[in-house]
Amino acid sequence: MTEYAMRLAQPANLLLLPVLLAQGGLVRRRTPRLPEAEADTGLVAGSGPVLRLAVLGDSLAAGVGVAHNSAGLAGQLAARVAASTGRAVSWRVAARTGATALSTARELTGRLVDPSTRWRPDIVVVSVGINDLLAYRRVRAWRADLTALLHAVRSRVGAAVPVLALGIPPLRRFPALPQPLRGVFAVRAGLMDRVLARTCAGLDVGHVPLPAARISDSTEFFATDRFHPSAVGYRELAAELTAPVLARVPAARGA
Repeated sequence: MTEYAMRLAQPANLLLLPVLLAQGGLVRRRTPRLPEAEADTGLVAGSGPVLRLAVLGDSLAAGVGVAHNSAGLAGQLAARVAASTGRAVSWRVAARTGATALSTARELTGRLVDPSTRWRPDIVVVSVGINDLLAYRRVRAWRADLTALLHAVRSRVGAAVPVLALGIPPLRRFPALPQPLRGVFAVRAGLMDRVLARTCAGLDVGHVPLPAARISDSTEFFATDRFHPSAVGYRELAAELTAPVLARVPAARGA
């Protein structure tokens, strides 16, 4: 679907508003609320200088769906990067369930750097968007919030540190969402992801889209809430991010 068609579809969704509100309430009542994964930091063994990876943002970044962040996005991505480079990878999670782009900018970017241990990331992966979508944040406000967030990250870690933004998942594959709610959210997610990609391009931030092929609607990919990834799901997301991370930390190759 073209972006023009996506934008045209937004006002038409108002006709479905009573159905969408009812379905949204039903999903909230029926979906189990899973805790954030344990451990905000970890280390994957290796040789040479340690590569420091930070994962920032929402419940996906927080590892909701698994018990420990070693099985979440941060831990699994760190393991793949360590295996590819031979280097030790120190990972840190700065995330919260329900975080939006704006709340991440205001409340979580300060956790990217730890003055007490002098820990500072060599690369940052950002995951936001789902909660902005669920709140039906206006597209113009979403763009402004993203810009504020990415500027906040740059201000905290420095302009030389590479930043990657994870694309908004294709919600049409999420089994927790019934139709027509799933279809409406899927179109909205596509529109927001295009805004995300353009915003990233203008700020020299990498955008890593999540192709639907990476997301299966099987029970294996999703956790018990059928909304967040399981360990298998996080493995797939980490696989999608590995090459972009390696491309932005060239010093890691052969170190």
